[in-house]
Amino acid sequence: MIEQPFEAGARRNQDVLYQAALIAAVVALVFCLLVVGLLLANYLQARSADPHNPARIDMMKAELAAQPDDQELRTQIRELDTRIRATYFQTRKRAVIGAYMLLAGLIVLIAALHFVLRFRQQVAPPAAPATPQQAWVATALNRRLVSILAVAMAGLLLVVAVLARHDASSEYVRAAAALADTDRGDQQMDGSGLLGQGESGIPTEPAPQSIPGPPGPQGAQGEAGPPGEMGPSGPPGRSGARGGRGERGERGAAGPAGPPGPPGPPGSAGGAAVFTPRAVVPGGTESGDFPTVDALIANWSVFRGPAAGHAFGNEFPNSWDAAGKKNVAWTTEVPLKGNSSPIYWKGRLYVTGADEHRRGVYCIDAAKGSILWRQPVETEPLDDSGPPNVMDETGYAAPTMACDGERVFAMFANGDVAGFDLDGKKLWARSLGTPVNVYGHAASLAVWRDRLIIQFDQGSDGEDGISALWALNVRDGKKVWRTDRPVPNSWASPIVVNTGRRHEIITAANPWVISYSPDDGKELWRVECLSGDVGPSPCYAGGLVFVANDGAGLFAIQPADAEAGAKASILWKADEGLPDTVSPVSDGESVLVVTSWGTLTCYEARTGQKLWSHELEAGISSTPVIAGNAVYLTDADGVTHIFELARAFKAIGKGNVGEPVHATPAFVGGHIYLRGDRHLFSIGAGKPAANGAPRPGNGGSGLLGR
Repeated sequence: MIEQPFEAGARRNQDVLYQAALIAAVVALVFCLLVVGLLLANYLQARSADPHNPARIDMMKAELAAQPDDQELRTQIRELDTRIRATYFQTRKRAVIGAYMLLAGLIVLIAALHFVLRFRQQVAPPAAPATPQQAWVATALNRRLVSILAVAMAGLLLVVAVLARHDASSEYVRAAAALADTDRGDQQMDGSGLLGQGESGIPTEPAPQSIPGPPGPQGAQGEAGPPGEMGPSGPPGRSGARGGRGERGERGAAGPAGPPGPPGPPGSAGGAAVFTPRAVVPGGTESGDFPTVDALIANWSVFRGPAAGHAFGNEFPNSWDAAGKKNVAWTTEVPLKGNSSPIYWKGRLYVTGADEHRRGVYCIDAAKGSILWRQPVETEPLDDSGPPNVMDETGYAAPTMACDGERVFAMFANGDVAGFDLDGKKLWARSLGTPVNVYGHAASLAVWRDRLIIQFDQGSDGEDGISALWALNVRDGKKVWRTDRPVPNSWASPIVVNTGRRHEIITAANPWVISYSPDDGKELWRVECLSGDVGPSPCYAGGLVFVANDGAGLFAIQPADAEAGAKASILWKADEGLPDTVSPVSDGESVLVVTSWGTLTCYEARTGQKLWSHELEAGISSTPVIAGNAVYLTDADGVTHIFELARAFKAIGKGNVGEPVHATPAFVGGHIYLRGDRHLFSIGAGKPAANGAPRPGNGGSGLLGR
């Protein structure tokens, strides 16, 4: 049959319409896929846009509540608040626009496919063989409903994901909006709430109104007052220093007490072990990337200092009173609560604070007490168990930080660990997992050269196989080695010591005291002696390791000597005045233990003979520190008791900060840095040395000298 001319023309017109509809369908499909891709990019941007900012702004607001006149901090909060809101509303706006664009594209696609199907039936001869292109078109048309639904669902899910976000940034903005609805008229920052109350979208007008609100001049006048009162306390301090030097003569007379050496071999060891705290510092090297021994003893880089309870230098105050501002250089409120102790490196102090949802690191100027920087710590949790259950006495920030001279490290009760440079830049952060610990994780960090040492004991039984000693690379937080430990949860901190033959990591838990090589984590020796919930950390002096726990005993352990073929052994054991929290301290001649209810008991280090006991009648959880010929021990009421570590108890002085204290102080450059329940105190007259080195001739009321 011959096709008529008008039929041929109609067919050509239909073919043109068919091709146009097909091209429109392809373009519409590509457009829809492109919109879905843009929605996906918008979703990823919304999820990854500075997740730490809400936590950082919470920390800054807590700091502003303590220092409401800090205009610079207000400006920083306002700028960060604006960035969070801008990102939030921009991503939501893009999601809505994308939804409309996707809807329009889908309408065009559906219409185009309808016409393609209609014209295809008219154009294609029934018996014509299908070309590859026609086969593809036929397949697409047959599955058009599935394709359209897939594109529509993908776009819808991405839009809903952005509009129904529940991350930290979205929750922050919603909370701000809710607060704005309750008090639309107040557009000033009050230091305790969110910034920019009454914002609609991204406020620009509230900012200038917030600036003049707080009276800045009052802050300047407040700072001028304390220096005036500090001046008078200086002169009486000098006379105190001379008094302290007089008592050092008695300490010299006590030297002949070496006669306990007669019991033969112990006497020889005692004579050889004229204890020098410097000798046990596990320092670094005299050159290279690690701090030297001199650098370590000039600072306070770990819990209890570089010699596990010994301060270097003798010019420390022996009396102070925060209420009367006597011998108190400054007082600074720490925004987040924590029982971690302060550490010090080259003029800066570092502490942590945390609650159930926030964890932070603070850097404080040791000379002025001002907070130099603050950083939140957040990691991706390894499980969804939520915040750990901790006792109030432990809290969420019990582990003390550590410093390797270039970086500082922090750990928290939920198993988060992070590293920062000294200017506050976060270098790395990771989670070791929420620890299984009945009271809350409390073991402080230690550092050996380029390794961060973590005693991560957990579980109710040593056979659970979940306790371990970790060594992380200080530069990137990656695991260097991990050694399993056959112990349950404990709260003691590891110490790294120089025994004269090698460096060792010494740990205490139930029932083992175990020593490890910091180089590869291999076990060097172990002694079975402890029991119960072990809280006190070990100490090392005079060639002996001292460990103690209530219900188990106080033990003096002679470490193993591989070269001599000698195994580790218990030299002696004592049973009176045993601690359950406070760590023992020793000067190589005597060893002191302290109960939680305030009983002090002193033993002879080489023989275990009891020398004296004394009742303070106060609760204590802070560990004593030896400075010169004195021991500084702070009770839970904030009173520091200062006495001689000798063959008889003799009180020297007393200081009071007027608030509860559970942390152990840091001693550097003639100053004592003491953390209370809410504040950090600098005890001592004048400014500390910039590098932390002891200052010759340091004056002040009642300073100890030697």
